[in-house]
Amino acid sequence: MIKRIVCCAFCLSALFLLNGCWDYRGLNEITLVSGVAVDKDPLTGRYLVSCEIIDLTQSLQEKGPTGKVIESEGSTIFEAVRNAKRRLVNKLYFGNAQVLVLSEQVVKEEDLGDVIDWFLRDAECRETVHVVISQEKKASDLFRVSGTDQTVAAFELNSIVTKDPEFTSTTSPLELYKVFDKIVNPGISPTLPAFHITENDEKEIDELNGIAIFKNERLQGYLSPEDSKYFLFITNGVKGGILPISSNDDGSNDVSLEIFENKTKPSFSYKDGKLKIKLKVQTTVDVAEAETKIASSDDQTIKKLEKTGSEQLKRRMEAVIKKVQKQYNSDIFGFGKLIYKKNPKLWETLSPDWDTLFPNLEVEITPEIRIINTALKK
Repeated sequence: MIKRIVCCAFCLSALFLLNGCWDYRGLNEITLVSGVAVDKDPLTGRYLVSCEIIDLTQSLQEKGPTGKVIESEGSTIFEAVRNAKRRLVNKLYFGNAQVLVLSEQVVKEEDLGDVIDWFLRDAECRETVHVVISQEKKASDLFRVSGTDQTVAAFELNSIVTKDPEFTSTTSPLELYKVFDKIVNPGISPTLPAFHITENDEKEIDELNGIAIFKNERLQGYLSPEDSKYFLFITNGVKGGILPISSNDDGSNDVSLEIFENKTKPSFSYKDGKLKIKLKVQTTVDVAEAETKIASSDDQTIKKLEKTGSEQLKRRMEAVIKKVQKQYNSDIFGFGKLIYKKNPKLWETLSPDWDTLFPNLEVEITPEIRIINTALKK
């Protein structure tokens, strides 16, 4: 009985010692980072790291969170991050960072895997941070313009990227751990969202501007927002958005189809030494806008519109594939990865010559657009 009392007393006393977090730090002890931009000094070759931090000196109730930029430099990214402490009272905290912005110059001269290495290794950095490319002179320029919806630029960049596939389908969001996955896996090259600065209502704002194309971890070029949409059709990345088509197939778009659902199923065949990629695309839409007169209740007219739209979608997808094959020779579509997953032995045979095979690879596309609603005018 005495032993039980002693044990209970010991356990109760231990509770007083274990309360709270052992590594807890208050907001007055840390500087919250919302986003990081990585540039490089062209003269010295040193990294320039710009951290957008949350300004806690102002009232959050009146204006909400606002950001300001702290710059530092170093021979490595980690050294540059630590050197920022010389300009701050508190240590930078990266647990709330939303976006990592890389400049064109850095990813043209350095391997993408090397640039993101510290962010993957550091215990505070989240692996779900979105990685984007800046088309401006400096990556940090994206942090210095006024936002339209939010006062913290990194939060706005993150929101634009994550919501794009659902509403416009013009880019392919990629989180930090997924970037690493594409780098280490065979048969696929990374693509990242691209941003530039444009003018809106006489003010400069950040704007999503398609995708950046990589090969061997180096930036090769870009796809426009229009081309990026059909890249997403090819890679099964479309979740919503608008598909404009020409009802008369004369090149003048006069009908807007709102995308409800899209599924692209890839496969391949290899016979007598000839490789063919096959894409089966099924897209469910409604007629959201029609500049021309369409008999909405006429089944024959709707079937004709479905056929016309399917043919135009096929041509546009083929054009993007040809452009990437001939201009960049980078397998951003993951055709090689498809072969590797389905038939590793075949990929082992084809992979040494993939740079020669990919530009001339035959891709067969079978699209099917299905209109489920014509949004009849009241």
